[in-house]
Amino acid sequence: MRAQWHLARMTREDVAEALRLAAQATALDLGTTRGLNIAAIAQLYAIAEGWMFVAGRYEEALNTAKTSLRENASVPGAYRVRAASLS
Repeated sequence: MRAQWHLARMTREDVAEALRLAAQATALDLGTTRGLNIAAIAQLYAIAEGWMFVAGRYEEALNTAKTSLRENASVPGAYRVRAASLS
């Protein structure tokens, strides 16, 4: 998934692209939670770096992680993302 590659680069532009691609992947394949996990991580990273306005974004990242867990609770990454959004 290209979103994961962009997220790993950890630049402002790549994190924004990771968010865009993750949203697109989620819309294209509702049966997978990978896009949701990447989106939540990207949101949290962007908040920590000050690239996103914080108000409401932690809740958005948490809701994204909750959706991922609801869709596929057998994916360990979804639990890590939810824990990160709570810390």
